[in-house]
Amino acid sequence: MAEPFVFLNYRRSDAGLAAQALYLQLRERFGSRSLFMDVNSIAWGARWPERIASQLRRANIVLPIVGENWLKAADDHGRRKLDDPKDWVHLELAEALRRRARVLPILLDGVAMPRPEALPDDLRRLANHQGLTLRTRTDEWHRDLKLIGDRLHVLGLPEREGAPQSLPAGHPKQRLRAVTEEQLATALQEPDLRAWEPWEETLPHEYPSTLQELIRVFECETFSEAIQFMNFLAPRFDRVNHHPRWANEWRRVAIRLTTWAVGNKLTRVDLDVARQVEQWHREFNGSRTTNEQPGPAARQKRKRHSVSG
Repeated sequence: MAEPFVFLNYRRSDAGLAAQALYLQLRERFGSRSLFMDVNSIAWGARWPERIASQLRRANIVLPIVGENWLKAADDHGRRKLDDPKDWVHLELAEALRRRARVLPILLDGVAMPRPEALPDDLRRLANHQGLTLRTRTDEWHRDLKLIGDRLHVLGLPEREGAPQSLPAGHPKQRLRAVTEEQLATALQEPDLRAWEPWEETLPHEYPSTLQELIRVFECETFSEAIQFMNFLAPRFDRVNHHPRWANEWRRVAIRLTTWAVGNKLTRVDLDVARQVEQWHREFNGSRTTNEQPGPAARQKRKRHSVSG
């Protein structure tokens, strides 16, 4: 029996963001080798019609993602896209049904399965398939996503090594609460936190949750110093058991703090660690000043001052 391979079928104007989020979050659990989605899985410059066709032939599980505009999405002339036999959503589904792949419809926010009479002739068998609801409100999304993932796992989709796990029951971070806007505003008036900026954005791999972070960018004198700074911080983040989302770009080190256990919101732990980072930054600068040996230019300058004195 062939290994399970999942193909996501969707219409961008109907379910683009939800489909992207579903793909990325399933990829976290199962890896990219078991999943295909056109935007994420086609390399730049590849011949995309051939690539889609080859991956669809390989797929033995197809997930049609059906939103509220799936049936009635129209082209520039007002004609329903689904009725066009050259429409990619139509083509992919017709091929999946023809090959008798396992078709598992995903119904966004309780949209009903389309009735046979609403579908083109070669897609009417889709109406006989049981759909699974995926709700886009935060709590329901994660519950429904787990059900979808569990179903795929039962069908043989292997979980990738190192897939993210939930915190164990009773973990201290499960008892944390997000700080209020007033608490955050007050904290950011402290001298050690004035350089930190609150930031919110929606990322597909966190969808539908809004990611809230505390961001600070440190400017170093050289790329080497930036890497040394990150190496200096890494064991200290380990000691406090709170780890950043961070990045290095040449001389810049960007540090982003959030608490994953409370839905990527800011907690007192993020504020405490931000204060610690400022202290660690001072220690790093102090250690560099102590350990630096004066170079030739500095020694020559010191010699001139000594002579003139």
